[in-house]
Amino acid sequence: MVTINQYWDEDLDNNQGQENCDVSAATSPAEIFFILHNPMQTTELIYLETKHISGRDVWSAIIKRDYPQVLGPGEEYEVKLVVDVPDDVDEGTSGIYLVNAYIGGVLIGGIETEVIKTTGKQSGFLSIPFIAIICSMITIPAFVVWLRKRKKLLR
Repeated sequence: MVTINQYWDEDLDNNQGQENCDVSAATSPAEIFFILHNPMQTTELIYLETKHISGRDVWSAIIKRDYPQVLGPGEEYEVKLVVDVPDDVDEGTSGIYLVNAYIGGVLIGGIETEVIKTTGKQSGFLSIPFIAIICSMITIPAFVVWLRKRKKLLR
């Protein structure tokens, strides 16, 4: 957990962020679940985007969620990222994917996930058919503070 305070910040109760790292076994396609949260005090349209950021091959990555993409104040629900690793991919090949959440074009958070293909023939901890390493970053709510300031200036 980290807390960041700015001298101009009017709301010191929303300045915490955290990073989580989960390791879980999956089959292909790998399904990575995460919680989407509306940190605003108003109902907001939340836009999600996914992109491949590392790895030699780009695999199919799809965000599955209920629609519409509108969440009320403080509401949250579960979203699923599905990454389809082709059968012909070599052992140890990985891809890193990023899912970012935006309100009004401003980044409010996201996750980064690395999907690694293993055959299960290795010994030790990583001897599972496929492994998805999910490092979730809940972006520091300073973005939310910035967004609120920006909205006030635009009024």
